[in-house]
Amino acid sequence: MADRCLSLGWAFNYACLGVSRASNTQALFNQADQLNVFYREDKQLATHLLTERLAELTAFISKVDHLYLTIDIDVFSASIAPGVSAPAPRGISYETIEILLQPILDAKNQAGKSKLILADFAEYNPEFDSDKQTARLVARLAWDISKSMLSVE
Repeated sequence: MADRCLSLGWAFNYACLGVSRASNTQALFNQADQLNVFYREDKQLATHLLTERLAELTAFISKVDHLYLTIDIDVFSASIAPGVSAPAPRGISYETIEILLQPILDAKNQAGKSKLILADFAEYNPEFDSDKQTARLVARLAWDISKSMLSVE
């Protein structure tokens, strides 16, 4: 994506919330830094820090015309999302995602239309989801996001 934006002379605006330093290489963080990616680690999404994260996210959203949202399911704690290839021992809660989703779902462009034009989910693996707990989590997320996108006039 970054290369494509660069080739078209577009700004590369990319945010990643909840990334685990323990589960990613330093090279990936270095590349994110070089590309000026806005990222916050999972531990930076603790409840007492959410007001600051919401302000940062709102500022990021204000800079773009459209939003493409991907929720990587392995961002959630393994206790609520075991059906992924890389379960997170720390992870984040559904409640945290709900709070962070709100400014994304509420964001409007100058014409009053939703900035969110596409949403998807990554890393769900039914092979590791024996009780379908993770499938239900993804279904709830899809419902919440779809309901919001469909209610936009």
